[in-house]
Amino acid sequence: MPFRCASCNLTFESAEEFMAHKQNHQASVDKKPDTSGLTCLKCGTPVPLSAAQANYRGAITCITCGQRMQVRMEDGEVVFAVASRD
Repeated sequence: MPFRCASCNLTFESAEEFMAHKQNHQASVDKKPDTSGLTCLKCGTPVPLSAAQANYRGAITCITCGQRMQVRMEDGEVVFAVASRD
């Protein structure tokens, strides 16, 4: 029975390979700075987020251009982002 990683969709034949892979995901999350990979959808500027926003759903405003975005973050990764109409 193959094991599938929900984060990147790779499959593994053994539980040991899958668990080692998941540890690599966690290690990369642990090494991330306190900013996410969120980029403003209007001006392209990186938008800093605190570590507390690693699991967040709501509005974020770009500090450069003022664009408001609705975002959903899970484990520090952007799952959904859309520009709000102002």
